[in-house]
Amino acid sequence: MAELDMTQAEFIHKSRLAPMTIRNLLEDEPPRKATRPTLATASEALGWPRDRLERILNGEAPPDPDADDKTIGELGRMRRKLAKTEDIGQLAEAIAAINRRLDRIEKQLVRRQADDDERP
Repeated sequence: MAELDMTQAEFIHKSRLAPMTIRNLLEDEPPRKATRPTLATASEALGWPRDRLERILNGEAPPDPDADDKTIGELGRMRRKLAKTEDIGQLAEAIAAINRRLDRIEKQLVRRQADDDERP
């Protein structure tokens, strides 16, 4: 839940599930007596599709949260390009481009965090 920036109390409030139910979901491996409606409600409270937790419990791997992230894709392309480059000058230029891009990303993240901190 830390990855979702949500406390257990916030999860309980959002889901409107009983605290003991939430504890069972979070602590039991696998959650005992977790019904489909309970899993669906918990999934929605986490901002996920209704069937996500059920699919995970049935053995499906959770989706990669970065799959649609354009920045991650761009960095992957740069990494592949670097791996193919043998010329030192080109490598230095590519590394400088990556550093510039990372600086821009860091600034965006700082702005987003500041915006999030200002929200009630």
